[in-house]
Amino acid sequence: MGNNNLLSEFIARRHHASYSSAEYHSHRADRIWGQLRSLSGTLLLHRFPGSGEQHSQPNGRRTKSQLSPAHSRGLPSGQPVPVVLVLHPLGGTASNTQSGTGWDATADANRFVVAYGQGISNSWNVSGHSPNVDDVSYLKAIGDSISTRVRIAPNRIYIAGYSLGGGMSHHMACTQAGYFAAAHPFIFHLTQNINSTCAPSRPIGVQEFAGISDPLVRLQGGTVTVGGVTNTFLSAQASFQRWAQLNGCTGSPTTVLTSGNNTIQQYMSCNSGVRVGLGQLNGGHDFLIGSGINPSANAWSFLSTHTNPGQPADACTGGGTDVNVWLETERGTVGSLWTRPNDSTASSGVYATVAVGNNSTASAPASSSGWITLPLSVSTSGTYNVWLRTKAPDANGDSFWLRMDDGSWTTWNNIPLSSSWTWNQFTTTYNLSAGNHTLTIGYREDHTQVDKVYITNTATTPSGTGGTPNN
Repeated sequence: MGNNNLLSEFIARRHHASYSSAEYHSHRADRIWGQLRSLSGTLLLHRFPGSGEQHSQPNGRRTKSQLSPAHSRGLPSGQPVPVVLVLHPLGGTASNTQSGTGWDATADANRFVVAYGQGISNSWNVSGHSPNVDDVSYLKAIGDSISTRVRIAPNRIYIAGYSLGGGMSHHMACTQAGYFAAAHPFIFHLTQNINSTCAPSRPIGVQEFAGISDPLVRLQGGTVTVGGVTNTFLSAQASFQRWAQLNGCTGSPTTVLTSGNNTIQQYMSCNSGVRVGLGQLNGGHDFLIGSGINPSANAWSFLSTHTNPGQPADACTGGGTDVNVWLETERGTVGSLWTRPNDSTASSGVYATVAVGNNSTASAPASSSGWITLPLSVSTSGTYNVWLRTKAPDANGDSFWLRMDDGSWTTWNNIPLSSSWTWNQFTTTYNLSAGNHTLTIGYREDHTQVDKVYITNTATTPSGTGGTPNN
């Protein structure tokens, strides 16, 4: 199924009223899956080793060439897996991108699915290129097609791309935030064309890796003509700042990696807990493999911190919608033995701590004067993790008591010591039914400080000041 055949099929579909767009793109993705070859119009699929998870085998098509390699390492039974969709540069191919970027090895190490899309005429419909091709529907059809063959987590479908494929990744983050959890463009800043219509439907994590010596998409931006199409690029920093603005990020970016000339910076305090990043890596307009760090592994570290709140956590069950509850402790019912000092680094400028001299290490406080009571509601039954944003200054100030509803009190001792606000996960999980609940925090040692609570049925690690509070 070469490029000409697929292009002919596309043209024929557009002139065939009885063949709907959805049917066409599903058919295109299915044909791609069925004939796994390094040809234009082909989807190349690589899976983590050893997982036999599969809840559908349409037409019985499943061969070693489609799912490779086959090592002995697998996933726990019943666990849905993430998907990363990787897009080639202008003039590139899916197979060259698969062999040249290192994403297969990263998928092996982290046990997720990575798929390589192939654009018609080795191009993508973004920033003036291939304007008559519906790549948006095609790329979403790839994810949908994978979900019929592998048990995936629809709330963890990510997109990454190189050069023009990176431009398509920007575009999908701008227009398809309801489908993709996060995006990671490589060697492609926002163009004026993309930026002019960029309006994500929700906060979405985006991080770009730029080549320091890129002669085409230069760090400082500028106007470039490629393939007869002229685009004006924002600078790498302006593109970074634009995504920070779109996601409501505050404060200054944090440097999360420095290695030689390579740097990665991220905004940690953005709406809904997403992050925005920029990596400036040794390299030009290439896959950045020679940069001295592992680009795909570092990209995955960013992508994997994000989930899509509008998609279910499991394609097979159809349920498991992600629930993320953010609670400001000082907005709960705060007992009289607690104080609420001001702190500009706290989530809402205020936190809670028990008054000095109050300690209750043997048992939880007996009366509500020693409690913070936080009502909450969850829409889906399931197992929930509890995170607290805390400061624990020393070993005599590193613990709380917690309970859910009218259950037993549980000690949380030895919270990691920190002089700054840090998210820490409570050692106990709670099985909650859909509906209303109450989390109660009791003091145990004075000096322990608590700013915010995050309750979730996901594996997401919160960062920064977390998401918008629900109380």
